[in-house]
Amino acid sequence: ICMVYMISKTLVMAVFTFITIAVHSITGHDDPHEAIYPIGWLKLGSAITALPISKFFLMLGRFNGFVCGLCILLCGLIVVLCGLLFDSPGALYTGTFLLGGGAAIMNFLRFAASEVCLQDAVDKGLALTYVQGAAVGAAVLGPLLSVLSHYIISGEPFGGIILILGILVLASIVGLKSVKFPPMDREKALVKTSVTGASAGAVEENGRILVEIAGSPPFVVALSLQAVSTSVMINYMAVLPLVMTHNYNFDYQMMSMVMMVHMLGMYATSFISGPFIYKVGLWHTIIVGMALYFLSWLGYRLGAGNVASFAISS
Repeated sequence: ICMVYMISKTLVMAVFTFITIAVHSITGHDDPHEAIYPIGWLKLGSAITALPISKFFLMLGRFNGFVCGLCILLCGLIVVLCGLLFDSPGALYTGTFLLGGGAAIMNFLRFAASEVCLQDAVDKGLALTYVQGAAVGAAVLGPLLSVLSHYIISGEPFGGIILILGILVLASIVGLKSVKFPPMDREKALVKTSVTGASAGAVEENGRILVEIAGSPPFVVALSLQAVSTSVMINYMAVLPLVMTHNYNFDYQMMSMVMMVHMLGMYATSFISGPFIYKVGLWHTIIVGMALYFLSWLGYRLGAGNVASFAISS
């Protein structure tokens, strides 16, 4: 499970690294707004897929559900490759949308890792730690593979990484066959989801209707904070490669290394984020996060425009 999760995360990290540069090379425009579209479509695909995911797994089962997610990732890679080969921004946007949907499904491997540990809470805790460690590994592998495969396919600098990722996804499908997921009756006891009111499409989760949950103040606050943080991340990860390569003339390798530092900051800190939130409280944690955003912006504005200033800001 850790290996498959790392491969799915590596795919997303690699796409984050090269997709904005790819869009810019296809369109030939300096407008940064177009560079935001593919990452935005990826996140939209994740958001749309995440909502019915519990019902999805109940219908197909864990193994079939994850295999379906890997197949969606593979289809997304093929569509992205077609967009690169035929200079089609629309194909790139469609492919990244599919990649987002597949990645959302594979994110549930984090929970599956603890479910296959049937002994005690210690084993489940270690399983989640290993899975999070796999995400840290993906933060390194994604940009690194993107650099190493830059010139595998002649005339298409980003075709090599897509080829490698496609092979890894196929290997993941084979690897999942060795995992024994909990039986469906145990899953049904863990995820009590039913569809009620077909006309309204309301989903009842543990006795509560989705519309009721969505209207509660804690949900609205959490959703708003998530939307703000995600929008900042999308704008940052979309514009940063263009700024480094076109405004400061960094080569692709240097830009990828800065992206790797940024992704390590995203996932390596997750090992301490839980205890930190528990110790200082939720609202203090939100304030600290906003302060870090400000310090990142300040570091970029005051920096010398070199690799070190971009890496520290990231």
